[in-house]
Amino acid sequence: MVLPRLWYFRPMLRPILFVGLLISILSVEAHADVASDIQDHFNIFIINKDRRTPADRTIIREEKGKNTAVMYYWRNLDKRNPADVVCDGYTWILKGRTRYGKGAKQAFAKFDKIDAIELHFFDLQFGTKRGSKKGEILPSYKPKEYFQAVISKEDLQKANYREAWIDQQVRDQKCENLSQLFTRIWFDKEYMRKNS
Repeated sequence: MVLPRLWYFRPMLRPILFVGLLISILSVEAHADVASDIQDHFNIFIINKDRRTPADRTIIREEKGKNTAVMYYWRNLDKRNPADVVCDGYTWILKGRTRYGKGAKQAFAKFDKIDAIELHFFDLQFGTKRGSKKGEILPSYKPKEYFQAVISKEDLQKANYREAWIDQQVRDQKCENLSQLFTRIWFDKEYMRKNS
């Protein structure tokens, strides 16, 4: 059996494919703009983009109709107390980094299409790899994630969010109490203990 040629549909397919491509490009650009605005909102990345690692980034992830802003930040553990690093992660999401950053509560009000915010800390494991030339050895690095904190708009609305209480917990070095405001927290205790 020979299938009929569909040559007469070609002129109609081109505009449809073009419109589909245009919509997908605009969607990606819109997500990139929102991701850039979110990293500016939290002020987590205080060094210039050209000085960051490629793994330092902010993306918008879509899953099951929900949008999550995900920030990846290189936070070297060398000579740092792991409890202080975890405390930094909590406070950076809740209040922003530095006095110019703003926190999750303001972010959810400003970016109404964002349903959750994640912060990932990673360390870089340095090594070497073979180059393309004979005998060439090049430096390399691999990110190793060790901390992740997620806060959702829904859970933050349910929680008793009080700025004064958050500040008091940080001053009293009781950051573990801040974990009750978060949807999910994960950290690699073993890695943090070995590398701090």
